[in-house]
Amino acid sequence: MRLLHRDPSIRAVEIPRPIVPVALAHLSGIVIGLALAAPPGWLAAVSVISLLISARRLWRARRIDGPELGTGWPLLVAVAALGGLQGGALERGDRAATATIAPLVGEKLVEVTGIVAEPPLERPYGVEILLESATLRPLRGGAPAPRSIGGAHRIALLVQGEAAARLSGRPLPVPGARVKAWGDVLGTRADTRPGTFDSTAYWRGRAVVARLSVDRPGDLLLGETVRPWRSAVHRLLRRVQEGLARGFASRLPARHADLARALVLGEAHRLPPAEREAFGEVGLAHLLAVSGLHTGVVLGLLVVLARLSGLSPRRGALIAIGGLAVYMLLTGLRPPVVRASVMGFFILAGLALGRFTTALASIALACCVTLLIDPRSLLRLDWQLSYACALSIILLAPPLGELFGGPADDDPLLGARRRGSRWRHRLRRWIVLPFAVTLAVQFGLAPIQLFYFHQFNPYAPLVNLPAIPLTGVALIGSLATGLVGPVPVLGAAAGWVGRIALDLLLQLNQAFAQWPGIRITMLPLPAPWLALYYALLLGGSGLLTGEGRRLLLTVRQRASLAGCMLGAAAVLAWAPGPPRASGEILDLFILDVGQGDAAVVRFPNGKLMVIDAGRQPPADQGRLVVAPFLRTLGADRIDCLVLTHADADHIGGAPYLLDHFPIEAILEGPDLSDSTTFEDYRARREPLRDRVIRARWGASLKGFEPVAIHLLGPVPGLNDNDASVVLLIDFDDVEILLPGDLEQAGERAVIEAGLSRDVEVVKLGHHGSRTSTSEALLEAFQPELALISVGRNNRYGHPAPEVLARLREFGVATARTDRDGTLWLRTDGRRIQLWRYAGKRGRP
Repeated sequence: MRLLHRDPSIRAVEIPRPIVPVALAHLSGIVIGLALAAPPGWLAAVSVISLLISARRLWRARRIDGPELGTGWPLLVAVAALGGLQGGALERGDRAATATIAPLVGEKLVEVTGIVAEPPLERPYGVEILLESATLRPLRGGAPAPRSIGGAHRIALLVQGEAAARLSGRPLPVPGARVKAWGDVLGTRADTRPGTFDSTAYWRGRAVVARLSVDRPGDLLLGETVRPWRSAVHRLLRRVQEGLARGFASRLPARHADLARALVLGEAHRLPPAEREAFGEVGLAHLLAVSGLHTGVVLGLLVVLARLSGLSPRRGALIAIGGLAVYMLLTGLRPPVVRASVMGFFILAGLALGRFTTALASIALACCVTLLIDPRSLLRLDWQLSYACALSIILLAPPLGELFGGPADDDPLLGARRRGSRWRHRLRRWIVLPFAVTLAVQFGLAPIQLFYFHQFNPYAPLVNLPAIPLTGVALIGSLATGLVGPVPVLGAAAGWVGRIALDLLLQLNQAFAQWPGIRITMLPLPAPWLALYYALLLGGSGLLTGEGRRLLLTVRQRASLAGCMLGAAAVLAWAPGPPRASGEILDLFILDVGQGDAAVVRFPNGKLMVIDAGRQPPADQGRLVVAPFLRTLGADRIDCLVLTHADADHIGGAPYLLDHFPIEAILEGPDLSDSTTFEDYRARREPLRDRVIRARWGASLKGFEPVAIHLLGPVPGLNDNDASVVLLIDFDDVEILLPGDLEQAGERAVIEAGLSRDVEVVKLGHHGSRTSTSEALLEAFQPELALISVGRNNRYGHPAPEVLARLREFGVATARTDRDGTLWLRTDGRRIQLWRYAGKRGRP
């Protein structure tokens, strides 16, 4: 793409092509080092020997830019060994830091002192603060000794609840400030919840080895600044951002001002949850995260202004470099913006120095530089998205444009422009090529989206076709509004443009959110399928034509490209997915919702029952865990929602399910709560009051044949936990008892009523509390397997040691969500199979 009008003084000299294989060798070395953690001595020896061999080859060739530089295996081996050294050091450092912090994971009251590493991030649940050079000191008697975390590793403070409310409206700590906090230490949990965001990979990419949950007011103290220059820079940037926010508020309505802050400053948390979720479902969430797209819009604006002003390419490039630097400061030096700006800097620097570089070579050089400085960047989600997006546009978009729109009419290989092709040329430029770009990005990012988010939008190319240019106008208008908002005439004009563009973007998002199947939830691709997928993409792009020149695809190449793209789509469609329904199988899933309850039952006749929905607050487990899992199963409705009782850890996620899934029937126990959570649920349930069924002791549920469902509770005359809905699922020779939060008084009532029978599986009542799962219950029901839904390191001590000892005494096997993740039990009415999701990347 021509950035500036051509100047004869600019020499068509590319960055040496060997930079591309060198970048690939470096990246491959880091990956191998992370996977194998090879001894550094061997890698250093290999690197030195390879460099000596390469130097000898160069000396004999008597030149440094010959073929040996790019294709000579010694140089590539040396670079790969260097990457292996970096990756191995990174892996060993992570293991050492994790081992250091491991004895403190689970401690209930720990004091943490550290220095703020990055600008705090405001999340829907509260504030996320990363601390470096942190020291953790347990305050409980007999606890492990204090531990210190140094180097590049960090501790994440999750400030939520009342502590986050106290921070609301107050200045957040800036990088370089010392912070002291008290709370419970949490690990970086494994991947235990299919269909949800992969937090383990996210935290590792940010060098976080432990998290501290800060809930109580007064448990966070902001200390003195220990790195004044760093703090001064970030304070200045914060003041600039606050000035932009005031400009938005002065000229835009509140809803549009919040969207402007999301587009320009990345403050997506200011949008209403429903609106923010709609952007994610439609496939436009990337518009709310300041990234390379926004940087590209700003760069394009700078280039257009330079061309209109008649500046020479060199001066225009220098001005564009300065403009990108200013934009980086306005966004608070966010890593995606810095990374995209670095890519642009290399291209613009080549123009400023009188050299012309290809985009692929510039990206390869930027990749080498960033990974040399910080090899952990490879593990960051934003780094992976940035480079995957850029490579998809460079390698895949040109052949796709040729496939859909044919060669350009002014292609130098075709000679002069053909007559009568003006409208065809415009169609290609404004419709075909943008669609090819969005389709290429969709194919390139799909595996990454599945890996982290377990979902993607099949309509993304169509959605982004109008959304991206509209976002460009909204971004420029919003930025101008923030800068000149106080100026009477200019501010009003900029605000008018920004308001119209932002309003159109909001309407576009709402319109696409109504489309059926707008979001598909899947499991991540297994490694062999992932390799096959990207092999097909490379075969459809880089192996067909060279990069950096116009394409003229033959009929055979077009067929090959179409076949490769269809093959990649087939990999996504036919890859091993979530467990499918079977006409002879019953599936029971005990979801990992922390300290709460949520289960999903899929019956042989295809019907779906959800039993409880997890807790809220602080986090809505219905939105974060239950709903994504249902979408993973391909469920678009809930046949029966069972709420065993009214505690917040059982019904907290129910309002979200009521708003987002058609529900045929709701089975409830007595209304025995006046909590805010229950009142919210009852208000959302009001439109469905004709579908509410009151659970009756001794009744049975119909419509799930050949499975029989008996109600052993709520027991008449009992209250609180003993008034829980108790289900007994009977499928041929297998019976499963689900007692809710039933405690010993309720257990005795069920037994004395003669409702007990031998069962194969029991889910422990009240999360394994010492007040439940009595000896009488175990003697009466004789279970062989106990499932425990419990939060990791919960403050209640669940499951109680005496209950676990009782289960061992009766020879009952156990599986628990805090250690094993989501539990999947499958039975055909005769045999039982149990899978644990922990550490399985969403697969049993």
